[in-house]
Amino acid sequence: IRQVIGQPRVWLTCAHMGGQSAMFFALMTWGPSWLQAAGRDASSSGLVLSVFSLASLPGAIYGARLITSRWWRPLLAGYTVVFCLAVALMCFNGLPGAPWLVCVGTLVGGVCQGALLTSSLTFITGHPDARAVPAVSALGNGIGFLIAASWPIGLGLASDRLGTLTPIIWSVALLPLAAALISAALLRGQPTRTRTS
Repeated sequence: IRQVIGQPRVWLTCAHMGGQSAMFFALMTWGPSWLQAAGRDASSSGLVLSVFSLASLPGAIYGARLITSRWWRPLLAGYTVVFCLAVALMCFNGLPGAPWLVCVGTLVGGVCQGALLTSSLTFITGHPDARAVPAVSALGNGIGFLIAASWPIGLGLASDRLGTLTPIIWSVALLPLAAALISAALLRGQPTRTRTS
């Protein structure tokens, strides 16, 4: 660990893992309250989050292609826009076609979340020095999940203090953008061993 702890790439990897995990745990923790505030009942709110979790599986299977493709720039940009829009659609209620909008947002958002997790793991395993991968994994997962564990608590405290769910909504909406910027920084740097030409 001492050999990699000073590498900026490793800390970007930790931030990426933390960001994507924080978004997922924030949504799982506060999503029911958020969706109910948007007008959905408790049962449908739980169903939305269940489908979101299940939909992440196909995204996880193909997520590595997002950052190993030579077309990663347009793919990453398009993915980020789609992810943010999908999360926003999950909260539509009371409008014509609202149930369908929620379904589309839930399915697409789940797929994007799965791809984001795989991207984080690919950044870890794709470290240029194969011997450093265990240390990078320890730091990435340890620090990443520490961020993820504390993020929903911080959002809850902020929401209680402000008396609104706005911090949670903005957090979930902007974390995909933050993860995309970190991905771009990693991909512009030293190529990962898994990247194809």
